Amino acid sequence: MAEEKSIDLYLPFFTMMVLALCIIGSIMPGITSVLIYDRTAISEGELWRIVTSHFVHFNYIHLFYNLLVFGIAGWIIERRGYNHFKLLCVLSATFIGITLFIFQPGMMYYGGLSGVACGAIYYSALFGLREPTPWRNICLCIIVALPIKIALEIYYNSSLLPYGEKQTFVLIPISHLAGSIAAFLLFLAVRNKGIANQNVLKYLDTKNKLERA
Repeated sequence: MAEEKSIDLYLPFFTMMVLALCIIGSIMPGITSVLIYDRTAISEGELWRIVTSHFVHFNYIHLFYNLLVFGIAGWIIERRGYNHFKLLCVLSATFIGITLFIFQPGMMYYGGLSGVACGAIYYSALFGLREPTPWRNICLCIIVALPIKIALEIYYNSSLLPYGEKQTFVLIPISHLAGSIAAFLLFLAVRNKGIANQNVLKYLDTKNKLERA
């Protein structure tokens, strides 16, 4: 009898949905104009642009890098079952948009998923610290390396990734920092909630034992 082989056909549906929205938001000008971060339009009440701007990209290389990084991070998070990925995306996208609106008053337009992707990478690495090696060691390297990368980008005000001579946009490293901060804060909230739930279970278990004694 032939040995049965299990084939991992897991599909990260939420990640794929975000990637599809980025492609649609970046290649269809009519949709791009409605989604992009436009400071004037946001000031006049079009607040959805704070979140939807992350679906917009300014050229194919920009789109490719962001889809690649977010796709890998999203697949890991969904495949390993790390909690609250959808909430992470909404929170980080909102936090990044508000941060840019407050701290980048001279920036009129913004687009790109890189900040959310940085948050997803950091979030997956933080959860990975709970897992056995070698994955735990990989996650530890990411936790150390990602802040260094962001610090260098802020210092040089430039991306460490090659975009070629025809770069048609300016990197905003603060978006990467904001996305990572949002991921860290959500991870702390999830972890503390888990600890609180464990304490409640221990309390109830102790109470039941005392009642039976």
